[in-house]
Amino acid sequence: MKKVIAILLGFVLIVSACAGESADDSTNDGESFCPQVERKEVDFTVLNDLAKMLSAQSIFHDTVSDNSGLIMEEALETLFSAMSVRAADIPDWAKKMADEAVEKSGNKIPDFSVLNDIFDKLLDDPRYERFKDPSQLEQVLSDVMKGMIAALGDPFASYYDASTWLIMREELQGRSGEYRGVGITGTFNTRGELEISGVVEG
Repeated sequence: MKKVIAILLGFVLIVSACAGESADDSTNDGESFCPQVERKEVDFTVLNDLAKMLSAQSIFHDTVSDNSGLIMEEALETLFSAMSVRAADIPDWAKKMADEAVEKSGNKIPDFSVLNDIFDKLLDDPRYERFKDPSQLEQVLSDVMKGMIAALGDPFASYYDASTWLIMREELQGRSGEYRGVGITGTFNTRGELEISGVVEG
């Protein structure tokens, strides 16, 4: 049991180290364990794709369409939470913009690109200037995605950033394209326990 815990702890530390590694790190000698992810422009329109995916594949897919206001509200609250703003302190203008997007959608999934407009307006405030850094924006976007998924309450839906996904894929398949390990994939739940999320055939 201690050996298993040590192996898991090692994997968590590697993932943590990779998460802190910059994709444009000029000191990378090509031998890094961590796969590199090219940084691209990030914006909140990708949340539209996430909402459509959840609507099509989540076991709680009805919640996405029937309670689109809930998903937008969670996205807005998570956006501000990631910027260290409490839900009670979210400005009325931001709530109004989000509500208008939900109303405009009728009974369909709202257009989450409204969060781009909200975020751009926030960047005019010197208190949030640090979020102009693309890596900070990536973290905010990652938090918002996790918040939207959490709002559904679907225990089978989760989000991995690109670096973590590449690490997991390489661990599963190995650099040679052959499978290694015990043939399972897993994730940590909210209590920090490892849960098996998939088994590889054979």
